[in-house]
Amino acid sequence: MNKVKTLASITLLFLIVSSCVKEVKETIDSIECATLLGKLSQDDSDSCAEALADIEKIERHCSEFLSDESKELIATLRANCTDN
Repeated sequence: MNKVKTLASITLLFLIVSSCVKEVKETIDSIECATLLGKLSQDDSDSCAEALADIEKIERHCSEFLSDESKELIATLRANCTDN
């Protein structure tokens, strides 16, 4: 009976830790995405190729964190991206 309680406790602890790790990872990912989006919207010194690479990275890795406003900003930046 003692072994069952120990096993149940270990399993419960594992589930709690796993859940916390997932939440921390999602938080870190969202911060990285916000940083990338902020860089993209504020930095005019990047070449168009660099900006497009950042846009593709944001769309590939950050789509779940993007608001409609951010998606519109990305579409506008992509449409207006020209190297002169």
